Amino acid sequence: MQGNAGGPDAGTQQRCAAGGSRLPWEGGGAPHSAYAPCGNLLGLPAPDPNSSTPVSKISLASSLLLTASFATAQVTSPRGFDTIEGNASFVHWGGSRRFQQIDYTQAGAPMAISSIAWRRNGGSSSTAGPRTFDFTVDMGHADFGLISHILDDNYLPGTRTTVFNQTAVSFPDWNTALPGPAPFDFQISLPTAFTYNGFDSLVIDFSYANNSSTANFSTDREFTGQTTPTPGALLAGGCVASGNTAAFSHAGYTGNQDNSVTTAYGLRLRLGGANAPSTGGVFAMLDPTNLNLSGLLCDTLYPAPNILIPMQTVGTTVPDVNLQFPYVAALLGASLYSQLAAPDAGQSGIPVVVSNGRQLTIPSTPVPAHRCSYGWYSTPSTTGVATQFIGGGLVMQLQ
Repeated sequence: MQGNAGGPDAGTQQRCAAGGSRLPWEGGGAPHSAYAPCGNLLGLPAPDPNSSTPVSKISLASSLLLTASFATAQVTSPRGFDTIEGNASFVHWGGSRRFQQIDYTQAGAPMAISSIAWRRNGGSSSTAGPRTFDFTVDMGHADFGLISHILDDNYLPGTRTTVFNQTAVSFPDWNTALPGPAPFDFQISLPTAFTYNGFDSLVIDFSYANNSSTANFSTDREFTGQTTPTPGALLAGGCVASGNTAAFSHAGYTGNQDNSVTTAYGLRLRLGGANAPSTGGVFAMLDPTNLNLSGLLCDTLYPAPNILIPMQTVGTTVPDVNLQFPYVAALLGASLYSQLAAPDAGQSGIPVVVSNGRQLTIPSTPVPAHRCSYGWYSTPSTTGVATQFIGGGLVMQLQ
């Protein structure tokens, strides 16, 4: 589901438009309308595959001309695990679930995808047995610089495509342990191939329901990132929004995802919150300066409101958003101050409610992470929200 009416209103969108409709560290392409920021956070450039420079256009044209040759290519998501076992497992395939994987490791290689396959975790045995379920697959494109825990919000506008309509399928018997890597023997053929453009992130989003079994199997997975990034230092404060009983709260995290493979998306911020006004309109404020200003709003104002990022809400929850930008060594150890705010007519004086603040310091020590992310939830879901784990995913074969 999309964020409810508590998301950024038209006025907020218009105010943000003056500062540009894309995240400042991103390149070209379609903007992500739900989270377009105001201001310029760090002012960092990123490689722009849509650049108007002749070299970029020639390279892009050449890549697109090669799409036909990629149509028969066989790769894995994340890339590089055709003959290598992933370093982890994942318990899956029982009950009913939605699973979404966002993969930037495919960047630079446009392709037509006509089938997707999964494999058991090497060396794992089970007594779960074969089963049948109704299976659905959506695919699309995403911006790896902006990954939301609201799964529907991760698709770039107009790119979500149902490539495998809900169909009853048979899942194989994975009871027997096989040495890794095992064969990709649960395969779905797509009636019409999905064309991946080669420069955005690839979204693979599948659901299964009406399962004949609740027992799970161990599936091959590759993951190298942090399950939870480094939390920012808490700056006290936070008012109670009208209609709530607990203070408006804000969580913030940072990550250094290394530059050994690519500098793209090497640094990360994750922002979210709870106990927001039920009317929404929440935005995150970011700034390198701590104002520590008392007496203006209902509680201390920490960052100057120069950089405003509209945040979606689901009820009174502010689902986390991951903002990722290029690795720049000079930023290691640098801090930003963050805080959430929202209109609230019930506050005395200026009708704005604020959360606590956070000091977000980019770690100097890297934790290398694949430029791939995944999240899941059991269905049916009333929120459509799932934690996104950045650093890998299920090992899938694409061909």
